[in-house]
Amino acid sequence: MPRPRTRARRQDPANASAARGMYRARLRVARGTCRARAAHAAGVQASAGGVRVDAMRGAWAMAVTCWVASCAATEGPLLRATGAGNAAAAGAAGSAGSSGAAVAGSAGFGGSTAGSGGTSPPAGPIVPGMTFQYQISGNVDTSVDAELFVIDLFNPSDAVIAALRSQGRVLACYVSAGTRENFRDDAPLFPASAVGEPLESYPNERWLDVRDPGVRAQMATRLDLARDRGFDAVLPTNLYAYQQDSGFDLSAADQLDYARWLATEARARGLSPGMADNWGQVAELVDWFDWAVHYNCIANGDCAEMAPFVDRGKPAFDLEYEGEIDALCAEAASQGVNMIRKREQLDAFRQACP
Repeated sequence: MPRPRTRARRQDPANASAARGMYRARLRVARGTCRARAAHAAGVQASAGGVRVDAMRGAWAMAVTCWVASCAATEGPLLRATGAGNAAAAGAAGSAGSSGAAVAGSAGFGGSTAGSGGTSPPAGPIVPGMTFQYQISGNVDTSVDAELFVIDLFNPSDAVIAALRSQGRVLACYVSAGTRENFRDDAPLFPASAVGEPLESYPNERWLDVRDPGVRAQMATRLDLARDRGFDAVLPTNLYAYQQDSGFDLSAADQLDYARWLATEARARGLSPGMADNWGQVAELVDWFDWAVHYNCIANGDCAEMAPFVDRGKPAFDLEYEGEIDALCAEAASQGVNMIRKREQLDAFRQACP
């Protein structure tokens, strides 16, 4: 489970109305970005097979019209439909960036165009301004009006996933990639020698030795499952064992290598990787991950940890567990992040910004 940090911080409700206006403006910008990407994707596809663009003008116009309609309603589900064209463009961009972004771009999501100086907005299925739901406990409520659903990899039934996909939702799966949860069916498959100390607040979870080939093989199997179940993206969590009493002598370099390995393996399966913790290494990882999720960053005063994503035009999401919704929305807008209010059990309950 995500580890919320819950120290309270007073929220200033002043200028909340103006900030909400800023938030809505940013959503309008995101919609414009989506439409621009639609036009770009159509152009790439039109020229990809050696066919002149003007000869496919009618198909191009139809694609853009369809995309604009989709953007107005869902801002993204059709990204999957033009993923092949975007993959070519993103891959070409990635080859010109930093070594981390080049690997990212080669698989079709979020290539870098400026090396360490910044990256282009992601070309994957998750874009800034998307409405979202995050539910990893209880029965998934498919009626929630959100474009992106972050749900557990294992628990939702095939019928639930099919229902969400039929509604055009973008699906991301939550995976604890740094711990062994003893309630998972695949828990016995992790090598005993790679299972370390229990987590302080979650005794049914133990840290994993992320250097172990057996651990990586099992995580690769989980990524296979995510692809096969129809997910668009993956959110690997608990990637900070090197900072904990894990039972292993893990270094920062070990943790960095594992995070990059996960991102690379996700992309190889057509999954857009998201970052949820290990913010101490965000500068080294931002070009490897397409989007980010934080937990209670407004209350804890650490939304700036996602600034590298915001600065690169990558989606940055936040879950808050306390506070008045209007004040939270105003602060989220000022930080450039997309926020919803949740209960700590991360069930179906959700309050979104107006």
